[in-house]
Amino acid sequence: MALSSVLEGVGVSAYLGAAAEILDKTYLTIAGSILTVESRHSSYIRAALGESPFPKPFDTPLDFNQVYSLAAQFITGFAKGDPALPFTAFPPLAIQPSQYPYTAGSSSVTFSHAKKNALAKGLITSSTKVFAVLFSGLDTYYVLVYETQGNSG
Repeated sequence: MALSSVLEGVGVSAYLGAAAEILDKTYLTIAGSILTVESRHSSYIRAALGESPFPKPFDTPLDFNQVYSLAAQFITGFAKGDPALPFTAFPPLAIQPSQYPYTAGSSSVTFSHAKKNALAKGLITSSTKVFAVLFSGLDTYYVLVYETQGNSG
């Protein structure tokens, strides 16, 4: 159920984000029809998990790279010689568990080796300011990331 919740949530955000890219308006109604079904699936699964079926008044539109970053771990089966996809997944993040209970608004979150991974992919330089971008409905929050010393990266 948890995996279904992630996949359906990504599906809703993918269709919503891609709507602006549809040039032939003939396809817009078809895509909108699929979006409403994905949204119902997502609501049903969230309710089954004991979560709010519709936590915000607006869903979060995601662009192609954002969707691919979330879905890449589930995409397999390309034949040798198939063309590469025109999307780039962001480096994976590994959240390091805290020894203390999390308190919204005052607790820190540690992403182990995030800077090292971003440097290795050439996405940043050692002096680049890095922000965590958090989406909630149509709200976007940018939080400056602070680098810790030691092996956490």
